[in-house]
Amino acid sequence: MPPSPLLKKVAAAALGIPTVLGGSVCAYLYNKYPPHIPPAESRLYEPNAALRSSQDRIDENAKRERETYCWRDGAVTFYAKVPKSVFGPEPFELGEARRRWEEAFFSAPVMRAERKMLGGRPLGLEVVRPSSASDDLMLKWDMDRDAVGFFEKAAGYGYPWRLPEGGRHDLAVRVAEDGDVLVGFSAAHDYAVLHNDGKRLPPPGEWMHRTFARLLVEDGTRHLCRTKALRVDTSK
Repeated sequence: MPPSPLLKKVAAAALGIPTVLGGSVCAYLYNKYPPHIPPAESRLYEPNAALRSSQDRIDENAKRERETYCWRDGAVTFYAKVPKSVFGPEPFELGEARRRWEEAFFSAPVMRAERKMLGGRPLGLEVVRPSSASDDLMLKWDMDRDAVGFFEKAAGYGYPWRLPEGGRHDLAVRVAEDGDVLVGFSAAHDYAVLHNDGKRLPPPGEWMHRTFARLLVEDGTRHLCRTKALRVDTSK
């Protein structure tokens, strides 16, 4: 029996409403958080292998490290602007602002949900450079080797895409020209050189990564402002 017209309408609504809402959210994030390409001297362009400590470089796993690269547009930062007052009373300290942005970012609802999905396990992020008055926090991560290998084999048979070897993030904090503060999240991917095939994530995969990065900035910023309000209320 073919589905009734009513059932078709219900099914269309069930599929269409989330699609429209999802599209609206993505459009909102894309308009609010345009991409910023980090300067050429940024360490985001340094592959994970180059960021290993001297002890790691003599480790057996490091000996099997393959040559990797991060292409010029493979690193991107998304910024949100917040009032300087969010970080507490004057005098403003950049090191303290970075600490508060990290705290808000990792305790925001989306990051908490991600940890819950992983069963409370660590997110697989390793600190490359702790934050300070002069530097933003930088983290690195490594992709599962079996997953990378599977798609490399597929690429050898003509599949047009590959997975990254890993990548890096930093939590950028800058003082804007108007005196407000820019808080951001950066992402960069590494790929094995292999046969110089230039294969990377498919565009939809890259789009999803960058959309999620924008969502993390939105969620972290909201949480930062909420926690500031709580601090103000508590001090009254």
